[in-house]
Amino acid sequence: SRSKSGRTTSISAIVNSRYLRLTSAYAHSDLHADQRPAYFTKELGPRLTRNTILGIDANCVPNESLDLQRASNSPYNNVGANELADEISKHNLIDVAREHMGRDPFFTSHHTVGGGGTTHTRIDQVYAPDLNGFIWSLDNYTHDPFLKRNAKEIDHSAVTIRLAGTMGERGC
Repeated sequence: SRSKSGRTTSISAIVNSRYLRLTSAYAHSDLHADQRPAYFTKELGPRLTRNTILGIDANCVPNESLDLQRASNSPYNNVGANELADEISKHNLIDVAREHMGRDPFFTSHHTVGGGGTTHTRIDQVYAPDLNGFIWSLDNYTHDPFLKRNAKEIDHSAVTIRLAGTMGERGC
């Protein structure tokens, strides 16, 4: 299913014998940042469940102190970050990058800005369900086949997560 705006699409899949919803989303850019909060709460939120894997270009970062690196002193346009965090929390989803890397820097978007500096952000995010026996980890994003390393502006790099499962035996 997809949203009327085309910003959200979901499919159902069986992963490790569990039904999961795979959702891809794109939030409003800075030109329409004022629409992000309503998008997260009214359009994206109802599509999320406790069994959702969400890949999103959120156009905002979860934590400005960890997920943003830039030379500018002006305020960062992080409109909607609180609303997205509320929806993620409401559905008990895991921020796989932070779970895997802790407080280490991890940036997914790299844009050259006025004055020649580069802004590094983690606007591209992956969230996964907190399910018993599922162990999520961040994959090595440096092997992104779509990333042109010689390009002047790197833009976005792919975020990939992996799943490891545990299997128990009765009585053990």
